[in-house]
Amino acid sequence: MRPHYLTPLFSPRTVAVVGASDRPGSIGQAVFANLLASSFQGKLFPVNLNHKVVGGMPAVASVRQIEEPVDLAVVVTAIRSLPAVIKDCGKKGVKAVLLAKEFSDSEQLEQELINEAQSIARHFGIRILGPNVLGLMRPVAGFNASNYNGKVRPGNLALVSESSALCAAMLDWADSKEIGFSSVVPLGGALDVGFGEILDYLVADNATQGILLHVHHIHDARRFMSALRAAARTKPVVVIKSGRFENDASGLTHASNLVASGDAFDAAPACCGCRPSPSCSPPPRCWPPTTASAAAGWPSSPTASVPACWPPTAPSITAWSWPS
Repeated sequence: MRPHYLTPLFSPRTVAVVGASDRPGSIGQAVFANLLASSFQGKLFPVNLNHKVVGGMPAVASVRQIEEPVDLAVVVTAIRSLPAVIKDCGKKGVKAVLLAKEFSDSEQLEQELINEAQSIARHFGIRILGPNVLGLMRPVAGFNASNYNGKVRPGNLALVSESSALCAAMLDWADSKEIGFSSVVPLGGALDVGFGEILDYLVADNATQGILLHVHHIHDARRFMSALRAAARTKPVVVIKSGRFENDASGLTHASNLVASGDAFDAAPACCGCRPSPSCSPPPRCWPPTTASAAAGWPSSPTASVPACWPPTAPSITAWSWPS
């Protein structure tokens, strides 16, 4: 069976950190330090224009100077250098790029540079995760390409969100509850890779037994629905929709994407056999039918009044333990 096309992103064998640094407090220092401290079994290559040694490892000035093939480039440089960096990655044969830095240039200049970088990436067939993301974590593989400074436990739950801040908050909470993750994927602005493609990878991932999605906006509804339907056939999927507005009004997310009324959105996951979660508020007194049947052993909230037999709206779950 051929590897998934996002394998270089989730399971890279060689990683180049473009903008790796020893400067305390910088994102380049945090990301590279986390990779060094993790149990990642692949090879790391720091890339820095001004220093020959970073984190005690020999550094090169460009990705193209790395002698070995590179699967993933983690980019933490300023946005002004992004098109040139993507072009170097393309000429090197890099298959995936993670933009793990918050860009801070003017909106017009930022968009022009992003459009140029996106055009170059498409020309070379490079897949991009980001921009404006916390990073990417694959705890079950010991891979931590993020600037998160807390502890992330390995587990069987995948967390996918457009919000880096929400991911960080959930990781803080999960550590106190001893909850682990197979993957943590903050999508950010979703310049290229979106929810649909991430779901497509996770549905075939043996390390993932459940998926939690936090959604602001769907860029490609057709791909999202197709991937969501496939995932819900084999694994429990919970979808949390934020940015709800009454009377079909719209608002802007942190990534400048429009979000619409939650009523239309709730119908889509339900049709796919997923459990749409209306909010992060306390559970209601009577829970609505979910993706699990009573016979599947899905535990209820201790305060919930659960019907004697829940309608089996999706395949039964036999090996999943969901906290109440």
